[in-house]
Amino acid sequence: MRAENRIGLSYVIANGPSTSAEIVGAARLAEDCGFHSVFVPEHYYDREAPSLIGAIAQSTAKIRIGTGVVNPYTRYPSLVAMTIATLDELSDGRAMLGLGSGGVIGSLEHGIPNEFAGQRFSHPLGHMRETIEIVRKLLSGESISYEGEFYSLEDVKLHFKPFQKSIPIYLGQQGPKMMELAGELADGVIITLCCTIPYVKTVIKEIRSSEATHNREKDSVDFAARIIVSMDEDQSKAIRVAKQLVGRVFIHPGAKPVMEASSFELPIDEMKRAIEGGRRDALNDLVPDRIVEMTTASGTKSEVTKRIEEFRQSGVTHPLIVPIGKNFLEIIKAVS
Repeated sequence: MRAENRIGLSYVIANGPSTSAEIVGAARLAEDCGFHSVFVPEHYYDREAPSLIGAIAQSTAKIRIGTGVVNPYTRYPSLVAMTIATLDELSDGRAMLGLGSGGVIGSLEHGIPNEFAGQRFSHPLGHMRETIEIVRKLLSGESISYEGEFYSLEDVKLHFKPFQKSIPIYLGQQGPKMMELAGELADGVIITLCCTIPYVKTVIKEIRSSEATHNREKDSVDFAARIIVSMDEDQSKAIRVAKQLVGRVFIHPGAKPVMEASSFELPIDEMKRAIEGGRRDALNDLVPDRIVEMTTASGTKSEVTKRIEEFRQSGVTHPLIVPIGKNFLEIIKAVS
């Protein structure tokens, strides 16, 4: 598959491929269909990403594999470096590292990462910058001593080298400061689930501005975007399948910039009450069809492929489809 036609696979909890076997099987099919990559997310109190990626590495031969994403609050930099170097060795040089500071919701709702007494979610930008610096040094094979604001290491090194000379690092995109950091240091960015064309253009503009400010070569950053795909011969059915997931995404504060950039509003408080009251079906009425059309690729096969192309035309260089519904294998075949 030519670079300009790259397409990747990703997942979302409890929609589409869900069990470990389904996740690995979907990755195998994606490789057979010519996909470039698969990024495995890590949701708190659900399946752990590196184990799944290791299984995918042993079940495939060509597709690139990445975390999409893990964060430095639950995995310290040295462990991140050990993990991605191991996955690179297992996959003969196909690993990619997706990092994200996300976790503030998990921290508040589930006690992560506060299982360590006294630890609190704070300073995501500083944690991310130091993590990138430490991980890159460790992956290079050098012995390092590091004294930062958040992390401290003294004369340590990995006992083995990854296959790749430089493992690509993608940042889970969040907020203007994190986008600035991506333009400065990252090899790629993973644009948030339920993004829209206007929002994608905003993200790309901000990251390219940072890229230029830090004197990096133009187009140093790969723009990946996780795109929910719901497919049915009846477009209205495909939209309906996606509604509850879209609703659950937009009740979180991190989705507010998408709404602002795209000039739409949703009844967030009412949506929250519906979910908290166990009335998730109410989201079918609270989330308008047009919002699903803006934030996903939902419809017939031709409508889905057209929508993915629209994201490409907006500047996405690496669409990551997130197939939902029982026909997730059919979706993978259809978009390849």
